[in-house]
This record gives sequence, structure tokens and C-alpha cells, in this order.
Amino acid sequence: MDHFDPKPIAPPSRKWHISLMLFESQTYRDFLRDELARRQQAHPSYSQRAFARDLQLSPGELSEILTSKRHLTLKSAMKIAKALHLNLSETRQLIHLIQLESDPKLATRPLVPQKQGNLNVDLFRVVSDWYCFAILNLADCEDFNWEAHYIAKRLSISVNEVRVALERLERVGLIERTGKNFSVTRDYVWAEEGVPSEAAKNYHQQILDIAKRALATEPVENREFGGVGLAIDPQKLPHLKTDVRRFLDEMVTKYGKGRHRKEVFQIELSLFPLSKPVASHSQQGKRYENN
Repeated sequence: MDHFDPKPIAPPSRKWHISLMLFESQTYRDFLRDELARRQQAHPSYSQRAFARDLQLSPGELSEILTSKRHLTLKSAMKIAKALHLNLSETRQLIHLIQLESDPKLATRPLVPQKQGNLNVDLFRVVSDWYCFAILNLADCEDFNWEAHYIAKRLSISVNEVRVALERLERVGLIERTGKNFSVTRDYVWAEEGVPSEAAKNYHQQILDIAKRALATEPVENREFGGVGLAIDPQKLPHLKTDVRRFLDEMVTKYGKGRHRKEVFQIELSLFPLSKPVASHSQQGKRYENN
């Protein structure tokens, strides 16, 4: 018979062990089993029934999930994510593990968010000018107002550009009218990952141009430019890209919330090859024969 612990075990504030287990687990069942084992090791009287309660699941549902008699649904996954205080990247990984169970081929594909907030390529093209997303971020700042002249002054763009951007943001559903003003309708926005797009290239080109100006004009205390070169196994590149996305999600979660937000900053990481692959002998021979 299970021992019932009347007091829920609160996860540590940073939950480093949860994030580590989640991204190292091959299945969501492994993750849940490992987390239950960790809690039972720390508190021997902690039971599976108590774990179900802390995850906001019924004991029967959790038991059948752990014994592979039932699949974890997205609805239950969101309960677990809320109960464990998972951030965006961790929640995406949990959902990804659920998808892997039904389609193992997804293991070779990059993670793509499935929840509200995802912009496809066509919609992203409409709002691909850098200041469209800057306006969304500026709306989170203290003392913000939707007056076009105010936004234009804060972002150093023209009033006409502001008005066009607001019209486009409203058209794709990222903002909506509330009386004479607007309100932001989504907390996070993603473009489809791994899909070549001229709009995405143009957006990042604009951001890089702004970064060049910032390098020359912004005082050092307002900027941080750094980079690192490393040799890697090309087969690990998808995992490296996933870690980069996870890092960006964590920066948003850690620093993009709370009070006293007054300015908008951009984090732009670049990952690209510096070396070119060496052609095989057979390829070299073919090129020679074709010359």
C-alpha cells in the first residue's frame, strides 16, 4: 500500500536537475520515472500517489502512463509542465518526447513549437521588419503607450513606419484593438524553424546592420559582443542548435519578466561554419574528370 505524503514537495527554484533529466531522457516515461525515483530517494516515504497529486494527475492515470498502458496526452503534459514550473524550452522538449512516441522520425527533426504563438513563413513575411517585433517588446516596458510619435521616438524610426507596423501586427493577430489603443495578444512569437525564407534572412540582416551600428556607437556598458570558435562532430549540429534555442528561451524566461522593464535589448547569436568540408577522393576525381 502506498504511503501518502500530505505535503507536496516543492521543486528547487532553479530545477537544474529537472532540466538535465528532461533533455537527457529518451522518453517522457523515463523522465517521469527518474523524477519519481529522485523524490523517493530524497524522501523515502514519498509515494507514487503523492507524485500523481503533485503533478495534478489522478493516481490511476499516472500508474498507467508509467507502465506504458496509457499515452501521455498534451493536456496532461501541460498540467505536468505547470506543476514542475517548466520554462518554454523544457515544455517544448516534453511535448517533443510525446510526439516521438507516435512518430520516431521526429528524432532527426528540429523542435518546432506547436502551441499558440507560432508564425508560419507567410505570416512572418508580413511582420519581418525588425521594428515590428521591437514594438511588441517595447509594449512590455513601463510607461509605454501606443501613440505613434512615442513609439517612433523610442525606436528611432518614422511615424509612418510605426503606423504601417501596427497595421501589419493587427492583421496577423499579434495585437488587437482595445478602444483607441492596442493590446498584445501573444507572449511569444516563433517563426518556423529549419525552413529557408527570404523574409527571415532579411530580418536577421536588418538586426546585424543594427548590431554593427551599436558596436560603433553604443557605450561598452550597454552592449556585449563575443564569440567562440570550436571544432565539433557535424552529427551533433542539430543538438547544438537545440541548445542555442534553449538558451534563448531561458534568457527570455529569466530576464524578460517582472517589473521595472524600461528598455528593449536584442540578443542575437550566430552559428555558422568557418571551415568547408574536405571532398572525398572519389569526389575529387569526378571534379578532375569534368574539368
